[in-house]
Amino acid sequence: MPGREIIFIKRSTAIALLLLTRVFVDAQGLTISSGAYFIANNSNLIIYSNFTNNGAFTNSGGTVIFAGAAQTFAGTTNTVFNNIIVNTGSTTTVSTSQRIAGILLSNGSVNANGMLTLLSTATQTALIDGSGAGSVTGSLTMQRYLGAGYGYKYFSSPFTAATVGSFSSWVNLTATFANFYNYIENQATSGFTVYTTATNPLSPLPGLRRRFWHGNNAGNHKHNRDC
Repeated sequence: MPGREIIFIKRSTAIALLLLTRVFVDAQGLTISSGAYFIANNSNLIIYSNFTNNGAFTNSGGTVIFAGAAQTFAGTTNTVFNNIIVNTGSTTTVSTSQRIAGILLSNGSVNANGMLTLLSTATQTALIDGSGAGSVTGSLTMQRYLGAGYGYKYFSSPFTAATVGSFSSWVNLTATFANFYNYIENQATSGFTVYTTATNPLSPLPGLRRRFWHGNNAGNHKHNRDC
């Protein structure tokens, strides 16, 4: 396209300063080779073709905007993006493992392809912006950071095809004392009821409760399902 070029960051150009002095940068595509660094803090990068990272990409505080007709996230590096926007008319496929620390807004089409993780820390949890006019399809992993401590943790499922069995790696579903509950609003007594059958569905929005018996449970709890 006139006015746009494919940007190649090679090892000989160890650190790319291009985005450090611009708020917006248009690029036909971006390829970062092994051993190279691309620092794009607080900048917005608009890409019309593929994003391939085999080196290092830093984008703290910035946004990567996918604006082409058909694009892929690729490369050998498990990239951490801050925010991602997929524009109207864009079909973007995640073809290798990628992570998002901030917000994914899809006004086009995103195929997570089982390769996308929404990260969670003590200060921030990544999310899919519900105001997007597009779609996010395929399987993805969503983390949820939980602080240390005994007792119950409260949460809900963001996925439409999740089951109780998704949590079997972190919760003993067959324990004598039940460790997993769902919430039923119209019950006369306590709304939380035992919900430990592995095939039971986890519908979006209703409350869930998990019981922890150990105090050293702080960290990310991963939930992988289809969108």
